[in-house]
Amino acid sequence: MPINMTPVPPEHKSPKFSAALDLVRGIASCLVLAAHILQLFLYPFLPKGAVLSSVSNHLAVFSVLIFFVLSGYLITGSLIQNCRRNGEIDEWQFLRARIERIVPPFLAAILLTLCTAVVIRWLGMPAVEPSLRAGVHVSIGLAGQLKAKAVIPTALLSNGLIPGSSTIPCNLALWSLSIEVWLYVIALMVAVAITRIGTNDGRQTAIVALAIITLCLSGNARFWECAIYWGLGSLFAAVKSVPSLRRTIRMALAVLMVAGAAEALIFFAKIWPLERYLPTLIPVKMAILIAMTGLFQMLVPRIPDVVLKLGKKLAASSYTLYILHFPVLLLIFALTWEHYTAFQASAKALFLTATFITVWFLCHAAARYLEDRRRWAWLFGGAAR
Repeated sequence: MPINMTPVPPEHKSPKFSAALDLVRGIASCLVLAAHILQLFLYPFLPKGAVLSSVSNHLAVFSVLIFFVLSGYLITGSLIQNCRRNGEIDEWQFLRARIERIVPPFLAAILLTLCTAVVIRWLGMPAVEPSLRAGVHVSIGLAGQLKAKAVIPTALLSNGLIPGSSTIPCNLALWSLSIEVWLYVIALMVAVAITRIGTNDGRQTAIVALAIITLCLSGNARFWECAIYWGLGSLFAAVKSVPSLRRTIRMALAVLMVAGAAEALIFFAKIWPLERYLPTLIPVKMAILIAMTGLFQMLVPRIPDVVLKLGKKLAASSYTLYILHFPVLLLIFALTWEHYTAFQASAKALFLTATFITVWFLCHAAARYLEDRRRWAWLFGGAAR
């Protein structure tokens, strides 16, 4: 018999709580944009080990981790609601909803990325990959921008997961989207397996086969680290929506907090600057994220409505901003770098502010079109939901 998931009024259905999540997502996307602007335009002028570079790197890393935690929370909540609504998981309904959400902005991002690479190559402009260290600018060759081993895996949302594949340098942000999409697939397979225990369903063979393929594709450390943070968000959703798991999950979260604190004491010399993908520091990062989540829950009732309205506007373009901003930013860099280096400090600050505002408004305008599912109903064979 399928596992019984008795409906419980979940906290994430609260309008204010949902608006607060939008605020977090919007702020995180803006922090990623700001970090990339600093990495491109400011890091070459900073001394090595500068505090500003460490701070911006920390904010950018945790912004991406927050994206994965939010994704795990929201997707798990969506799967639970899907099961309650249909009696068991309707995988095609779930997949269609994800495709409608992801595909239009993603296709636009691929097109813009390729166009940016072509323009930069055609005009003979410089191209630079942002460095995570102050005082360093790592040049990249334009010949690799449009190679099949980068373009095809990126278009198939498997860049970095297939051995030998890579992300198109003009849009480095797409690496995380590939991982997130595969996590959607894994979460769906797990949900189907759990809700159909003891049933004789022919689709289970396909599920097992897809699981094997997914595991083969995901044989890298970055995928598994991101999967851990995604799973943390999934735990937050389960603790709110599945009463039978609450005590177990809370104990697990407490253990993670203790493990993170212990690891921070052991590896205190590496906490600042925090290593981006060092596996030994995963408990530290998880403990920080759990503490941030607790603080967030306490602050939600105190957030003014005007701030929540701002968060809704920021969130409306967060996905499009995240996957479109880098090629736009790289094109601005290529067009302005020679002039920018001659600016005084005050002019540089004004330029960076104007760049942030320009890129945000361009992506926000694109999001109003690309993320309106009604415009793309024809692409999915019916009314968009």
